[in-house]
Amino acid sequence: MTFLGEHFAAIAAATIVALSIIFGFLSRKLLLVQLARLTEKTAWKGDDAIVASIRGPLPLWFFLGGLYAASRVISIPENLSPVVEKVLLSILVISVTLWAAGLGSRILQIGIARNSDATAPAAGVLRHVVRATVLAVGGLVLLETFGISITPI
Repeated sequence: MTFLGEHFAAIAAATIVALSIIFGFLSRKLLLVQLARLTEKTAWKGDDAIVASIRGPLPLWFFLGGLYAASRVISIPENLSPVVEKVLLSILVISVTLWAAGLGSRILQIGIARNSDATAPAAGVLRHVVRATVLAVGGLVLLETFGISITPI
């Protein structure tokens, strides 16, 4: 048997991960630049905040997708497969939670800036409340990911 035949799954998995990284950075470079141009033309500044906030975690999300796809290509022992899936899902949940908390805070800041009669201390407290709420919901989703029932909470 040839080298390629013996290691096809590992080569395919490495290729999937490498392509996911490349696609993640390409999408950030090409797609988000185009979206930013489109959102600059709108009056609402929230869409600018959404596009700007996706810029950071997008390659990570592609990378996680590539790792998940690669884990399906290679043969992982049955007892490790659920662990790998939960670790990848946990990283994704944490990443999306942090992204959503930051985005919610930014959009709230944009809304508050539009209403100049809002006081600065109250606005700061409200931003922290929004961020804490999103982080709490993300924590509950993470607990549910590990099979800890959140219904009693």
